[in-house]
Amino acid sequence: MAGENSSPRMESAGTAQRAQRDEMAHSVHVKKEQFLKGYAETGNIRDTARSTGIGRRTHDNWLKADDWYRKAFQDLRREALNALVSEARRRAVQGVQEPHYDKDGNLTHVVRKYSDALLIVLLKANGPRKYGGATGR
Repeated sequence: MAGENSSPRMESAGTAQRAQRDEMAHSVHVKKEQFLKGYAETGNIRDTARSTGIGRRTHDNWLKADDWYRKAFQDLRREALNALVSEARRRAVQGVQEPHYDKDGNLTHVVRKYSDALLIVLLKANGPRKYGGATGR
């Protein structure tokens, strides 16, 4: 039987090692969640690494080794891209207001500016055959 040859001291050491492993695993999971939360806020890996103190190499290792982390990160990356596309579309279609001031710093008028460049990028990305964008999708 297992345990017949082990002393209470050995069983206690095994329990302590398991507890230590569990604590380390929990700590790593907390760090992964911290990195994911930071990325959700910034959409930028470098900025997230700086703000969380978790290196990019660590993030890359987690992507390679942990399916849960990889999927969670891919989902957040997709959300970040969708937010960028939405903002690009807003600037291209609705425009942004640009204030103009006189030499004394008084507001004289506001002009709505549209981004033709962003509109072209969006057309190429969403209608590549018709508008000449990348067709490798």
